[in-house]
Amino acid sequence: MFLACELFVPVQAAEAPVPATAVASAEMDQELVLIKDQLLNNKDEATRISAASVLLYKEDPIARALVLDALRQTENPLAQAAVCRALDRSRTDSRLLPNRGEFLQPLIDILGVVEDPGMAQLAAEATLMFTYDQVQAGLEGIAGDSQLPVTVRCNAIYALQLHPDKRAVLRLIALLEDPDGTVASAAGDALNSLGISFPEDAEGRRRAITALEQQGPEAYLQKRLVRSEADIRALRAAVLRWQEYHRSVLDEWYATLADVTAKSGFVGERLKTPEPEVRLWALDRLGELMRGTGKFKLSEETGKTLLSLLSSRNRQVRLKTAQLLARMGELNSAGRLLQQLKVEEDAEVRHEMFVALGSACYSASLESSPFKVPDEVRKETLAWAVRFLNETRPERAKSGAEVIRKLLTQNGLKPEELNTYLTAVAQRYEEATTEANPALRGDLLAVMAGLCAQQSVCRAQATREYSPLFEQALGDSVESIREVAVGGFISIDSAAALKKLRSSMVDDSSSSIRAKLMDLAGEVGGAEDLDLLATKLGTPGEGERAWQVMLKIFNRLGMDAIATWAGAIITSPLQDRLSTEQKLAYFVLVEQRAQGNSRADLLAESRRTIAGLCAASGDFKRAAEYLKLLEDAAATEGEKKGLLSDRLAVCLRWPNLEMACEIVSSRLLASDLTADDPVAQSIESFLAEPPSGVDPNALIKRLTMIKVTEPDGRPGWRELLQRWSKPVARAQESAETEEINN
Repeated sequence: MFLACELFVPVQAAEAPVPATAVASAEMDQELVLIKDQLLNNKDEATRISAASVLLYKEDPIARALVLDALRQTENPLAQAAVCRALDRSRTDSRLLPNRGEFLQPLIDILGVVEDPGMAQLAAEATLMFTYDQVQAGLEGIAGDSQLPVTVRCNAIYALQLHPDKRAVLRLIALLEDPDGTVASAAGDALNSLGISFPEDAEGRRRAITALEQQGPEAYLQKRLVRSEADIRALRAAVLRWQEYHRSVLDEWYATLADVTAKSGFVGERLKTPEPEVRLWALDRLGELMRGTGKFKLSEETGKTLLSLLSSRNRQVRLKTAQLLARMGELNSAGRLLQQLKVEEDAEVRHEMFVALGSACYSASLESSPFKVPDEVRKETLAWAVRFLNETRPERAKSGAEVIRKLLTQNGLKPEELNTYLTAVAQRYEEATTEANPALRGDLLAVMAGLCAQQSVCRAQATREYSPLFEQALGDSVESIREVAVGGFISIDSAAALKKLRSSMVDDSSSSIRAKLMDLAGEVGGAEDLDLLATKLGTPGEGERAWQVMLKIFNRLGMDAIATWAGAIITSPLQDRLSTEQKLAYFVLVEQRAQGNSRADLLAESRRTIAGLCAASGDFKRAAEYLKLLEDAAATEGEKKGLLSDRLAVCLRWPNLEMACEIVSSRLLASDLTADDPVAQSIESFLAEPPSGVDPNALIKRLTMIKVTEPDGRPGWRELLQRWSKPVARAQESAETEEINN
């Protein structure tokens, strides 16, 4: 806010410094009044520091007087601390701080009177904006003044410790001899923190001091830098160990909680803690709860806490919070996200906040949403979307386009407003073409396809805008671009797309495009697509897909159209391209449709084919069932006998000798069996060439056990049994003889 104010206020010409006492009487403009109030009275530390920073860099002498006055105000330590922090940060600011020497004495004065270690530490750190030559007299004078309180002298020792100058170290060494034990001890601690240790004897100390004095400034600074880097590494390692320990304790505690409600409450409390690492842990657990069983429901309190983390000082907390909010359609976060997006300085965090904002606006636009987003927020979001769309980084441009798609497909705008955003996407696509960025072009084409989809309220205008681009992309050399272009035409009109692109279903060099068009034929295709699809049958990787699409088309066709393919399915070349399972799927479909349309001829033909396919593939049980259906529906006695014989042959090959004997028994009930009867011929074939591993004696034994009610009336059957038994008996006798000889 202060920086914004600064941009709109004319910069006054530099004047001579104004004494602090002049501030009260000088006339201040409204902006300075506001900034002064924020510095002196605002409860938020970050706001106070920002106010101090604004005043530091203003060339207005009244502003300088205000900040100097705050630095001297011992009765307002919060304002004093804010100025010290702002001064310390000025060391890394690219802007030049004018007249910085004006702050030297006020900082030395703080160190000379303030006993509070916290305030003194801030003042000491701020003195690093000056060279040691500038602060030497003040700091060394305070540290060595025996009339000052010990705490004040120790604060000055801390300041000496901070300055990377060997003269400061020499002064600390001298203070080791100070009569006050506390001061001497503080000097020793300061030297130890710098990695400097001295012998306790006087001679040893003199040699060490001489060696230090002989070091050049660069050599001393180099050694100090090496020690500092080592200390930093050790400190970071220690921090990581403690963080890992803390996380493990949290994990163990979390694991003991019984249900989602308890875990949600635990996580919500951890989100409120000031430690960034704990907040990050809680955000991870919250994400897990959201991906869980679906029983999780975000509480109102946790929702508020989550939104407050968008302004966290920790970058990772803000980043992870934004990523989590992008998945939370139930939380009304759009307003808060937009507010933070405007002031967010980190590019990556800003991007994630924008993505979350787009998702929030989209969720609010759905009919099921319990809340709505104001039109002003939605329009500002679209403006941000255009900004991201025009960024050079592909992932951000893609995000901008995606948000435009989400907001335009749900909520209608005026045609002229729509055209602005539709054209913006098209123009960015053209720019991506010149940039030779196929990935981004594909992403943008996919967004265009989404805007042309059936559920898009702007599909008519989007279709007019993007159809030429889809047409152009069909001839692109990049496969992924052509695939998205095909998807674009499908979004506009699937039937028209199939008609336009039918030949590509088998001719296109891209397997993914062929697959997409085959799937489209499965949805809207007709009889005219079957011949093309049939050419793909049996092709590795595509044959099964083509067949499934054909089945879908068959399901939509009339009975006569389906029947025309029956012969082709069981003759070359399709017979060789199709598996038994595929052929069965077709004839089962014919059976079902024939049954529903009372087509007895097709019903019988399909069942006969199914029985034959099942028998050929070894599914004798199913083959027998279909033959029984045919037998029951047979119109003539001769047809029944033939089907009965076929069923018997299937049972013998199965082998299911019990069912085979039942068939023979039922046949004998009707009449005698002779050698020319189809049933007898089936048995003859079995005995002549029994299946591997099947003993023909087992069948003969069962046949002889069949009870005939009128034995004298079945002479043919007795003769058959006698004839069949002789070869079996001879074979059995021969086997017994061979066994005895052996």
